[in-house]
Amino acid sequence: MRKLSVILVGMMASLLLAHLAWPGEIEVLYEGQWKILKTELVSGREYVPLAQVAKITGGGVLRDGLRVNGVTFRLVEGEPGVVVGDTTFLLTAPPVKQRGAFWVPVEFLVRALEARYGEGRVFWNRSGRVVWLGKEQYNLRLLRHHAYPDYTRLVIEALTPLNFRLQEEGKAQLSLRIEGGILSPMLSEAVRINDGVVEMVEPTQGQGEAIFRIQRDAFGGLTRTFTLNNPERIVVDLYRVKTAAQPPPETPPAQPSSRAPSAAPATPQVTGLRTIAIDPGHGGRDTGAIGPKGLQEKDVVLDIGLKLRRLIQERLGIRVVMTRTEDVFVPLEERTAIANRAKADFFISVHVNAAHRTRAQGFETYFLSREPSDSAARASAIRENLSVNLGGLRPKEEDALRAILWDMANTLYLKESSELAQILLDELDKILQVDNRGVKSAPFFVLMGAAMPAVLLEVAFISNPQEEKNLQAEGYKDRVAEALYAGIVRFKDRYERRLGLVPSAPGRSVPTAKR
Repeated sequence: MRKLSVILVGMMASLLLAHLAWPGEIEVLYEGQWKILKTELVSGREYVPLAQVAKITGGGVLRDGLRVNGVTFRLVEGEPGVVVGDTTFLLTAPPVKQRGAFWVPVEFLVRALEARYGEGRVFWNRSGRVVWLGKEQYNLRLLRHHAYPDYTRLVIEALTPLNFRLQEEGKAQLSLRIEGGILSPMLSEAVRINDGVVEMVEPTQGQGEAIFRIQRDAFGGLTRTFTLNNPERIVVDLYRVKTAAQPPPETPPAQPSSRAPSAAPATPQVTGLRTIAIDPGHGGRDTGAIGPKGLQEKDVVLDIGLKLRRLIQERLGIRVVMTRTEDVFVPLEERTAIANRAKADFFISVHVNAAHRTRAQGFETYFLSREPSDSAARASAIRENLSVNLGGLRPKEEDALRAILWDMANTLYLKESSELAQILLDELDKILQVDNRGVKSAPFFVLMGAAMPAVLLEVAFISNPQEEKNLQAEGYKDRVAEALYAGIVRFKDRYERRLGLVPSAPGRSVPTAKR
């Protein structure tokens, strides 16, 4: 019966294709009538006016979004995350402002119609340029993909939790089989990726299951699957095949030497630390913690991050990548993605702490782990993870988060992350005459997926009136930035010694922060 229903939906799509819209238009069939929606291309993406979406769905345009059938969609210009209640879903492109009004990607129309008519009943055929309501409900909505330095991630968005399995089919093909999966028309075409890891993903509707055939460019790398909630997602990570660089056969191996050679060696040259990613926490509508006098965490950590960037650039001449340089909201998962795209050598996320007890004070550093190292680490992680959905983590989500954080953490960087956390803590201890709360570990979402050593710093308690006062003083923030800079110099020195780029010399001094 299900197969027959899917065939009927396909026949409906074929009939609708006879009523094609011209490019620049999308036709919407609902309640027995056709409506034409004008579109425009913005940066190569097709957008529709939010006001037209409101008209078709019977909704109302708000200053910062749309309300349909009691459901409010919160939009922020330039940000792909759309907040609906206590959840956030991602668009393939961010909303934009055109002529003073919001424009949204076409897929947003599907979401808005679902708010009125129910999930899984709205169908969108890209090639036919038609949106219509159907009787058969699908439960697999769309496919997204993103390439990271070490792996490619495929995300399949579902409407309900579904069982699945990933299996090999041939030399360079995998198949993801989703039991009871029904494809939406948005999944009716093969998706070509060609990023050096994945060549193509081809969705197919089977009997009682949906199949995603994954063609790999190179076979043999690791794969990893897991699920995410709110909304339901099936995630597949496919890792690049790592090959060791070998010298040409006619060239003898280079001999180790403490001196730089006069000619370029035949073997690939190992380079020192070149790029640092600094992540000032929170931003935009996510204020972070707020002090008794109203000082906001997002402003404090941005000041410290910019001061630290200036020190690194002026004194070390190293490239610094910032996840934000102004008061804007950046989704947590995008922060390490920025660092990964820049091929940063390590990632530092700067925060300030808060507690119910206003007497709590001090600083601490963190690296990623599946379980919190203590109750204080647990509280800090829960607070910093709030902006995952700009609300709280539900118990099931927190359990899933712990599981995937550890699965995704690259254990190759675990040692380096803990070393970096300890070095930065030591330097902060030299200048801040408050409690040293030590190095801890916890499941911080912002550190998830970092393809490099990554740490999170809590440099003070903004909930403490005295520490809030300290954080308002430029001189105090300068001292914090100096301490972090000194720690970076120490870590850089240790990192390059380990690679053999800096000869070990007794008595060689490393800059440290001054009180």
